[in-house]
Amino acid sequence: MKITKSRLKEIINEEYKAVLSEQEIPTVGEFMDAWKEAAPQEWKKWTGIAAKVLATVGIGALISSGVGAGVGLAGVAGGVGAELGQEALERIIGALTGKSSQLALGAIKRLSIPDDQRQPIDSYFDLDDDLEKLIQGRKAGLGKEFQDELFQDLKTAFTIMGQDLGSDPDTANKPITDYIDQTSTQAMINFLKNKTNVNVELPTA
Repeated sequence: MKITKSRLKEIINEEYKAVLSEQEIPTVGEFMDAWKEAAPQEWKKWTGIAAKVLATVGIGALISSGVGAGVGLAGVAGGVGAELGQEALERIIGALTGKSSQLALGAIKRLSIPDDQRQPIDSYFDLDDDLEKLIQGRKAGLGKEFQDELFQDLKTAFTIMGQDLGSDPDTANKPITDYIDQTSTQAMINFLKNKTNVNVELPTA
């Protein structure tokens, strides 16, 4: 499928307006909570924490607490009592730093979410419908190249985020844009502009 320059410009304008309409940028903790709620089974796999337990845990609050002590996490394997909060905290941060490739792949899988299945987190991951058609079923070419590039960017972002959370719990309260500064649609627009020499400008606010 080819995408015309005029349609690409329309997508850029739509995406930019959507960004301008956002009243609040989620924190790192809110971003992780939204993702956990949208993909509990994946987060179970990444952290080793039961999905039903994750459903009751606010990741942002847990991380920003610093130690997680006193958080009710009955069902987390490997311990009981107050130590469970600390263990869960370590597992969540460990997923970001030690399994950043798996998290990045999980994000890539959300590039083509059906509109009726979109969750809040997909405002970051899901591509504009026209752009989705450029990558569906592509194992080579620009679609594959874009996904590879985005995968590496997200992997790096998750690793750094995990390292920062491990050293400074207040990182959970920082805006997610400190680590992921554009949506997947914005990333693909920039990718296409660089690869196809499409000379379009964002509208002024």
